[in-house]
Amino acid sequence: MTLIERKLEVIPTLTVQDILDLLPSSISLSDKYSILDLTIEKSSNIWIASYKDMIYNVSFESESLINSLYNMLCWCIEHSYLKN
Repeated sequence: MTLIERKLEVIPTLTVQDILDLLPSSISLSDKYSILDLTIEKSSNIWIASYKDMIYNVSFESESLINSLYNMLCWCIEHSYLKN
C-alpha cells in the first residue's frame, strides 16, 4: 500500500494565529467603565497572556505561548466575552 492509498485522519487543531483571531483585542467589564486590553508578554521562560488595565488583571502564565493563549480563550468563553 502506498501513501496515496492510505486514508489519513484529519485532526483539527488550533494554531496561535487561530486563537489570536478569536480573542477580542479588549473586553469591557460588567461595570462598563473598565476596558481591559489584551497583552502578551514574555518574562524569562514564561509567556503571560492577560487582559488588564490600571486596576484589573486577568492573566494566564505558561512556558508555552499557545497554552497561555488557549487558557485565556477558555476564560473568555466561560465569561461570554466572545462574539459569535
